[in-house]
Amino acid sequence: MSIVETGERDYVQFDVGTDVVVKTANEVELTPPVEKSLSMIIKNHGFVDAVVERKTISNRGGNYLGVLYEVNVRDRMTNGRSELNLFVKCIIPEDKMTMLSVRNVYAKEAYAYHELSKVYEELQSAADVPESERYHFVKCYGIVDERGSEAVILENMSKLGFSTCDRMACMSVRFAELSVMELAKFHALSYVLEKLKPEYFERVIRPTKTPLQFNDDWRTFLRSVSQNTLQIFESITIKEKIVKFIENMLAKMPSLFDASERSVLCHGDYRANNILIKEEDGDIVEVVPVDYQLTHLGNALNDFIYLVFGASDQNFRSAHLHSLKNLYRDTMDHFLRYFDIDLETLYPKEVFEQNFKERLVYGLMIGINFLPIILAPEGDVPDFGETNFSDIKITSSDVSKKEYEVWWKISYSGILMKLERDRRII
Repeated sequence: MSIVETGERDYVQFDVGTDVVVKTANEVELTPPVEKSLSMIIKNHGFVDAVVERKTISNRGGNYLGVLYEVNVRDRMTNGRSELNLFVKCIIPEDKMTMLSVRNVYAKEAYAYHELSKVYEELQSAADVPESERYHFVKCYGIVDERGSEAVILENMSKLGFSTCDRMACMSVRFAELSVMELAKFHALSYVLEKLKPEYFERVIRPTKTPLQFNDDWRTFLRSVSQNTLQIFESITIKEKIVKFIENMLAKMPSLFDASERSVLCHGDYRANNILIKEEDGDIVEVVPVDYQLTHLGNALNDFIYLVFGASDQNFRSAHLHSLKNLYRDTMDHFLRYFDIDLETLYPKEVFEQNFKERLVYGLMIGINFLPIILAPEGDVPDFGETNFSDIKITSSDVSKKEYEVWWKISYSGILMKLERDRRII
């Protein structure tokens, strides 16, 4: 093993006959189990004289449950013509994370990429679903499950032209449409799996619960974050209404994650920053969802509401919410026909529409408790791996405070008033 000096960055030259890779000279440090897995991946892909570049990736405030790395491999024997571009997501320290089990969320993501992706691809292949209409996962190269070193090693999609949207901006109609269509297919495959492989579904999917732990730390955290909403209103009356809503939702929210007769495997964190986009000539032509750490069996509309309410304003929703809801159902209906499943029999439209109305309160909860984090600039996002959840405070710059104030007053205060008129929750 030798260091290859290149000037701007330091690289490591791997002896692919060994199992363990030592750290690079630029101090990007991975645990030995992750290094070993990388070494085996490089070896299995036939590199003879591998040069490896590794660097930390900033999550830009968009990923709270992982430390991200980029690993680029090229073969000196082929003058760089043979390349392997990897994305490595490593576990954060679990001792501070009291609202969920960090090991559990990594196990969920490992299962999604390593096993579920294959199961879903087999189902789609057997039904002759056209390639252009299939649900796709990012390619997985390896999983590390040793305690304290958990990691997923994926294809680096940025090298294929994919990126993420600006999480601070209202999503575009095109992005929303493509994302809703992918979500519908992901949920539909859960129904397909339940019908075609019922024993597997009952054994593996049915027991899948949300990793969120609705404990005292969770309640303390959400009450703390909600202070960002209270601070932007001067009216004591409005503040009191929001506090009342929050307390009612803290009691009701755990039930929103309960499984029911028509439950599907939910993504759990289906927000704009977890959906990769590919653009051509300024237009989005493809989206690929990522980050399956919060998957659970639950109501499919939770994912839909979380996406739409977390990435749009009231003007957008007034114009597109119902058309997106219809697109979601129409896409699912079309997709299920490849498997000879009738959506109306499985999930009658009348029931679907009633469920949708009942879930709108979840959208308001997103605005109060998650929007401050979603809109926080990179430097203002708390380090969830270094701070106890009960101690986390969202401190925002003047710019983000103004951004949040505009979003909330335009996007959510109207919902609050409507819910009050309807005597629902408030």
